[in-house]
Amino acid sequence: AYVHAMEKSVKENLAGNCINCMCHPTENIYSYRDTVIARASDDFYPREPASHTVHVVNVVYNSLFLGEIVHPDWDMFQSEHPAAFLHGAARAVGGCAIYTSDRPDVHDFSLLKKLVFPDGSVLRSQQHGRPTRDCLFTDVCRDGETALKVWNRNPVNGVVGAFNLQGPYWDRKVRNFHVPEGETPTVVARVKPSDVEGMAQQGSKFAVWSHKQQSLKILSESESLDITLGSKEADVVAVSALLPLTGVKDNNGEEAMFSAIGLPHMLNGGAAIRECKVDVSPVGIQALLNNLQEVFAVNASKLFPEEGLSFDKSSLASTKLDLERLIAKEKVALSDLYSSPLQTRDDKLRVAIAVKGEGSLLLYSSVKPEKVEARKAEVGRKSSSLPKLSKTVPEEPETFEFEHRDNGELEVVLPAMSSEEGSGQWLLTLIWDAAQKQGQTRTDLQRRK
Repeated sequence: AYVHAMEKSVKENLAGNCINCMCHPTENIYSYRDTVIARASDDFYPREPASHTVHVVNVVYNSLFLGEIVHPDWDMFQSEHPAAFLHGAARAVGGCAIYTSDRPDVHDFSLLKKLVFPDGSVLRSQQHGRPTRDCLFTDVCRDGETALKVWNRNPVNGVVGAFNLQGPYWDRKVRNFHVPEGETPTVVARVKPSDVEGMAQQGSKFAVWSHKQQSLKILSESESLDITLGSKEADVVAVSALLPLTGVKDNNGEEAMFSAIGLPHMLNGGAAIRECKVDVSPVGIQALLNNLQEVFAVNASKLFPEEGLSFDKSSLASTKLDLERLIAKEKVALSDLYSSPLQTRDDKLRVAIAVKGEGSLLLYSSVKPEKVEARKAEVGRKSSSLPKLSKTVPEEPETFEFEHRDNGELEVVLPAMSSEEGSGQWLLTLIWDAAQKQGQTRTDLQRRK
């Protein structure tokens, strides 16, 4: 009754804005009706040095259970604090709100800029952060050797946070923090692509970027990136599957590969990649309209084969489709009919990326692209609005400068953002020559016709 009365009052007087704190009793967490956010830990104690590693342990393991009932909140922290980077890295992978309790004019803007954009938005993962499988039954505070790893998913890629939390722990007998004697051991976090649940199904090779090392590795799902962490040190690692650029060959004659990694200067920079599609037609409304009839026929025939559609434009024109019925029946978005991967018209292969951010954008490509085109995304004014490939502006694209390095790193520099809501949202098109692929595609289409 108390929980329901509180929720009713919050709904009437605070528009439903509520963070449930001190709320872990069973009668609380099973009683929520209108509120969804609940604190997953004890408080942030700025004057208690032993509390900070324990705080991160608590929010991660508690979220494993609480996240199935509520949206876990990992509490505030202070950006100008000895443990600030540890807390900031945890919030970056936690999928939670990011907020600070800084005193006026006491801020570490170098850390805050790794978490927050100039328009006030943050790069937030899609789920709540959880420990990786190999950390579920280990004591990351007291065994002297295990690093805590926390995984999460972004719209296109994944992220793993690695933490050295060895040392202090909560002693239940004395109900206080206990600090062991001696130095805190250094640990090695072995981060694998398979640490991100479901990532192994996206490919066999992965681009793995370490924020701490500022380095890129190409790994299989079972290979690891080893990260040495001292006391209270942390790292955030982006994991992104390599996608084949069919028809584009590298210097060894092998199929070229591509991956969208994210913003290397942000802690969870992979969340800046909102969408990525390989082998798309020229992005832009006019180009889409020029090919619309055949595009619709190709995609509709795949999605609704029982309707008898073919690649022939004349047969398409005489076919009547009840789109609402088909879409409702097949659970297919209308955009799938127009935005699915399409055959190009100019011997080029294209990768389209929707991204939000500013500064360096890190990609991987085993072959240097010919050019990078960019259009501003057409999104709503709310900062929660995110760029999508279906949202294009029909102006001629800009051409962005880029640098392609010998190890496959591809760096594109995005223009500076403003403080206006929805700033910094771009639709990029990367273009490679794919004459071989185009020839195969045309032959295949002729055969099928």
